[in-house]
Amino acid sequence: MGILAGTLKTEQEMEAHITKLASDLFDSENLTPEDTLKKIVELERLMERDNKAIDILNSALDLAQSDQPGSYEDYKRKLRTIVTSVRLF
Repeated sequence: MGILAGTLKTEQEMEAHITKLASDLFDSENLTPEDTLKKIVELERLMERDNKAIDILNSALDLAQSDQPGSYEDYKRKLRTIVTSVRLF
């Protein structure tokens, strides 16, 4: 249950941050093309990072819901493997 609550809170915070950055970008009238490009790149990087975080959280949920019995140490080991694989892409 804690993973689910954390996932929902994290997703809401990510959405609020992206919304603020996008709003700042569109509300800025005096940006140079270079500044605009920098802000767009920042938004893209943030969205990519957030997608990876959501992938990790979804995998953690799937792992927690799986029928595979195991210890907490087994869960942590499997989760580390998931995190490592998401970072590679």
